[in-house]
Amino acid sequence: GSPVVPVAVVGTEEAWPVGKKLFRPCRPVRVIYGDPIPVPRKSKVSHRELEALTREIEARVRDLLPPPVLGELILPLKYIAADFYRKGTRP
Repeated sequence: GSPVVPVAVVGTEEAWPVGKKLFRPCRPVRVIYGDPIPVPRKSKVSHRELEALTREIEARVRDLLPPPVLGELILPLKYIAADFYRKGTRP
């Protein structure tokens, strides 16, 4: 399959705070890309393989985040990736 590129977006909470109607363009937002993670070419992926791939993606995204942001993750990435696979698409 196609490789997964881990991406971390940092600064959005300052640029567009929850509850605000307008974006604050003067606040910096950084997009950090990691190295691609190979995904096996298979028509079916086992639950165990999906969990291993999800853990690797989650760890790689965490490695891209600056230390203060780590504690602010609201939704673990494993739920996002698992949702994509349940719907029949790939992350």
